[in-house]
Amino acid sequence: MTLHYPSGFLSASPCKAGRHPFKPLTMLVGAMLVIGLTTTACDVPSRDGESSFSQSDSSAHPVHAEGLVNASLNTGDPQILAQIKPNLPAETTSQGKKVTVKKADRILGLDRSGAMAASLWSMGMGDKLVGRDISTDFPSAQTLPLVTPGGHSINAEAVLDLNPDVIFTDGTIGPQSVFRQLEKSGITVVRTDRDRNLDNADNLMKEIGRALGDEDAGNQAAQKVREGIESASKATEAESDHRRMIMLYLRGTNVSMIAGPKSGAPDLIKSLGGVDAGEGLGLDKAFTNLTSEALVKAAPDTIIVMKEGLESIGGLDGLHKLPGFDQTPAGARNSVLTVPDSHLLSFGPDAGNVITAMAQALYGDSKSPSSAAPSSNATPEALERQS
Repeated sequence: MTLHYPSGFLSASPCKAGRHPFKPLTMLVGAMLVIGLTTTACDVPSRDGESSFSQSDSSAHPVHAEGLVNASLNTGDPQILAQIKPNLPAETTSQGKKVTVKKADRILGLDRSGAMAASLWSMGMGDKLVGRDISTDFPSAQTLPLVTPGGHSINAEAVLDLNPDVIFTDGTIGPQSVFRQLEKSGITVVRTDRDRNLDNADNLMKEIGRALGDEDAGNQAAQKVREGIESASKATEAESDHRRMIMLYLRGTNVSMIAGPKSGAPDLIKSLGGVDAGEGLGLDKAFTNLTSEALVKAAPDTIIVMKEGLESIGGLDGLHKLPGFDQTPAGARNSVLTVPDSHLLSFGPDAGNVITAMAQALYGDSKSPSSAAPSSNATPEALERQS
């Protein structure tokens, strides 16, 4: 721990012998002052031996991470970012394989996060959607037939009944054997890149545009997504207090995981002007089982969770039952940010708006502008390929 002494508290040079001798009372007062400073610093759970306030409070934006806050996001339909005019047949690359889209009058967009259908909608193809997955929950899509009645498992018969011309997916929903069965029945399946994050969130628009023969519309939508992310991140940086944050995935009392480098969470935290508290834990996967030792070592000022995930463990009371939580600065102050499950880690057309909403919840009115729209849902299994 480093103690920051006021200017002049210590002499610049040692006292000469025989001058300004230390009196017993002076020594006692000095000792009590040091003890008092040490005790104050230890009142807050530390991160690797350093008080969470020893440096943060000296910045222009001291850390005031306290209480449960919620990111408020638009629950309407995704914003139209471009209007695709299909020019078919069109050839595209589907995860390394050449695929030709011949017809696109009836379309399905299926993934674990719901970003696929939201992206198709945002590119003016909403009237072509004939069904949905369980994560596609924007208002105009809720009347569409559900093809994942069991959660995130696709029902082949339900899909065949809809007679789609083309299915867009990213491999995060399955089983993949069902997609192979659908391909054998004559349905075109376009598989987009599954590894989405803030750096490549705009690529999905380009992939859809290319597959439908209108790359200009794809590029136009992609540019608006990129501008939304960059604008929101830049505005948020000015409001940030640079707190340490970590994202947890929670589902009931038996599932608690840390979102790692391949989940997209670290980039999202950095876009909020925060420090990824999990960076020094040696994580190398999208999600890693949570341990009390890891959480205490991370020492986050704020913990980010999905709204329904927090509800699934009994809210804030349940979070306090997680081993190690109470020993963190976040646990000491109940500093928790919830984000709707249908938006966190989706990296869809609404990515800029997600940053803005999270920043406003964390720091107040961040004045972070964005030009993107609402979208979708994510879970750790989204990063595990089904077969």
